[in-house]
Amino acid sequence: MGATPEQGDDAEPDEMPAHEVHVDDFYISNLEVTQRLFATVMGYSPKGVIIHSPGHPVADVSWEEAVEFTKRLSEFTGVDFRLPTEAEWEYACRGGSESKHYKYSGSDDVLKVARFDNDKGNHIETFTTLKVASLRSNELGLYDMSGNVSEWVADEYYNYDGSPAPKGHVYRGGNFTSGTAKSCRVSNRGCCDTIGNGLGFRIAAKTMPDEKQLKKQIKELKKQNKDFPKLNGPAVVLVNFINDGDMENAVLFIRHWKEENGATASASRDDTKAIKEALKTRYDGSGIEVQKMIALLGGIVGRADIDQIYETLNSLSEYDRFMNQY
Repeated sequence: MGATPEQGDDAEPDEMPAHEVHVDDFYISNLEVTQRLFATVMGYSPKGVIIHSPGHPVADVSWEEAVEFTKRLSEFTGVDFRLPTEAEWEYACRGGSESKHYKYSGSDDVLKVARFDNDKGNHIETFTTLKVASLRSNELGLYDMSGNVSEWVADEYYNYDGSPAPKGHVYRGGNFTSGTAKSCRVSNRGCCDTIGNGLGFRIAAKTMPDEKQLKKQIKELKKQNKDFPKLNGPAVVLVNFINDGDMENAVLFIRHWKEENGATASASRDDTKAIKEALKTRYDGSGIEVQKMIALLGGIVGRADIDQIYETLNSLSEYDRFMNQY
C-alpha cells in the first residue's frame, strides 16, 4: 500500500512509505453509487451534479451524506453496508490477488480506465462525468476506481509515517475535474472534509448480499418513497451555463448532447420551458432585437428537437461574440 515502484516520481509524500496492510475478506460494489440509487435511498439528488442522469455517478456529496446513505440502505435491506476502509479500497483498486501492478486501476494507460479532465476545463466534453462502467474495468471487474468521481472511504486522514496530519476524512481516486493523470493513480490520496463536484462513493459489506433480493428491495423502496424525485435532464446544465452567461460552453454541451443521443433526441416540455425562460432572462435588456429573440425562441416549443435548441444557442453565442467586440 502506498508509493510502490510503479508509481515512480509521481508519488506524493503522503503515500510514503510503502507498507504492507492486512485486510479481511470483504465485498465491494463494482460500480460507483449512481444518481438513481442515491435518490432512491435518500429521497433527493445533490444539486451540484454537473450531468443530471440516473446512470451517472452521484457527485457533490459530503462524507456524512455517504455514511448516511449506507445506514439507510442497511436499515431497509438488512445487509450491513458501509464505506470501504482506505486499505480495502486500495486493495480493490489495485486488483486484489489478481493485480498486475498497473499504475492506474486496470491499466497503465489512464485513458482506458479513468475519466478525468485531460483537457483542463477547456471543453464541456471532458469536464463531465461518464455513465458508470463506460470504460474498462480492473482485474477484479471493478469500474471507475481511477476516475469519474473521487470516492470517500471510512478512514480519517493520517500520514503513513506517523507525522501530524490535518483532520478530516480520506477520499481516493481521481475525478472528472482532475486536470492531470497523476491524481488517477492507485496510490493517490485526498483529504479532507469538503463538498465538491468530484466527490462520490461506492459501498462495501462483510457478507455477500443476495443480488436478486437486493434489486427487489430497492424497487420496493422506490415505490414507498413518495418524495422520490424526477431526475432533471441535461436542461439543468444548459440553464446553469445560460444563467452564468457562458453561452460558449452551452453550445459545446448541447453539441455533446446531440452526439451522445443521436438525431432523434429531444428535450421534455418542462426542460424546453426552463431553457426558454433562462434565455429570456439572460438577454432581457441586452440590446438584442425583440423580433429576433421571438424568432429564435419560436423554434423551441413543446417537446423540442435538440437541433432546434442547438441552432438557437449557436445564434445567441454568435450574438455575444459580436457584441463583445465593442
